[in-house]
Amino acid sequence: MKVFFEESGEEREVKGFCSVCFAGGEGADPPVDLVSPSGLVHAGLDGGKTFCGYDATGDDWWWRV
Repeated sequence: MKVFFEESGEEREVKGFCSVCFAGGEGADPPVDLVSPSGLVHAGLDGGKTFCGYDATGDDWWWRV
């Protein structure tokens, strides 16, 4: 699966889902909240953090809009 950044036309390959963010059995197809620079999907929280604790406010983190 790939995600796209519309403003620049860039695409990023999704390599997997964070085992901490999605450990609660979210199903086989959890929503793509945000994608890390390495291509892992994470669940986002208010304030720019991921559920697993990363600061995802940098430009290289892609948030779903």
